[in-house]
Amino acid sequence: MKVIRLFQDSLSYPINDIDKLLTLGVLFFFDAIFSLLPSITTALSQDFLTPILYFISNLIGFIIFIIAIGYITFIIKDTVDNKLDFPHLNLIKNFSKGIKVFFISIIYYIVPIVITILFSYIIGAYAIISEIITSFFSFGYETSIPTYSMVLSVHNIILVPIVAVILFIISTIFLIIAISRFSYYGDMKFALDLKAVIYDIGNITWKHYLISLIILCVILILILSIVIVIAVIPFFGFIILFLIILPFITIFWGRSVGLIYRKSKINK
Repeated sequence: MKVIRLFQDSLSYPINDIDKLLTLGVLFFFDAIFSLLPSITTALSQDFLTPILYFISNLIGFIIFIIAIGYITFIIKDTVDNKLDFPHLNLIKNFSKGIKVFFISIIYYIVPIVITILFSYIIGAYAIISEIITSFFSFGYETSIPTYSMVLSVHNIILVPIVAVILFIISTIFLIIAISRFSYYGDMKFALDLKAVIYDIGNITWKHYLISLIILCVILILILSIVIVIAVIPFFGFIILFLIILPFITIFWGRSVGLIYRKSKINK
């Protein structure tokens, strides 16, 4: 399947089953409604309830996020198996899969995080950032203006996020296939086999894989641009965003990744 056809398929796929699209949307909408409750208690001066509701809303948001990730794994699996029907939304199974994907992601990102922290220590950026923050909270904004030594090291501070982003992108390239392998085989060990991950990317071909990821990111940016416009519409924008657009993006992402990974099986 050519890249253009791949994304034509993944863009049309979410609307093939409106019922399941809206079912997923209801979860996102429920999370959105619950996240507004702390603001309401604050407005009503019920300060003792606000921290509790913040904690509960964040917990619910995390659970729904994990369920959505778990649902993506089922979409990837069914796509690789060439099933046309949508997978059923099963909260328990989706949550179980999502938690495993969450831990797989932590494992893949732990190395970039450690390297970034070590890099910031080596070039002295960590100490400078800490000095600025400490100065701000101790003496106020006026006296937190960087010293001459800080100014000389501004380029060091800028280097840290650049290195972090590069490492994050590299890890994500491997992580996407790792999650695909976990989705397909159902065992975390298949996701953590980096040699097999690289082998699967080779089967897809690095050129096809990287071009597909770039196009996928461009499409997501375009969708998010539309989201920003819709989100400003009073009331209806809020409903459309959580009930339709977010589940659309979720299903679209799972279908796209599944079609990309499926190529590794076809080319074997």
